[in-house]
Amino acid sequence: MGNTGMRPDEAGNLQHRDVTVVTDPGSGQEILEIEVRGKRGIGFCKSTTGAVRPYQRLLNRPKPKRGMQTRNRSKLNPNPVLPDELPQPTDKVSPAAISNYSIAF
Repeated sequence: MGNTGMRPDEAGNLQHRDVTVVTDPGSGQEILEIEVRGKRGIGFCKSTTGAVRPYQRLLNRPKPKRGMQTRNRSKLNPNPVLPDELPQPTDKVSPAAISNYSIAF
């Protein structure tokens, strides 16, 4: 959220299908182009270059499933990542309620 300038309510509604990694024509660097669905309809947002790598790591992170697999800490024989565990396009980027967090100054 810090590298995009989105409001907490907009970030809470953000899904993976709304985010695309594009190359900025002016600088030639990769940025995120985001379709933001907020209180005034759909708008577009461009991030800084610092948001691309964290989003790509988040996109490749498997969804947590409790109780489905036994816990295995072995580096030689780790638990396999099943294809259906990766985020789907309609999944929220941040499943926790972002709008419930407040910043105290």
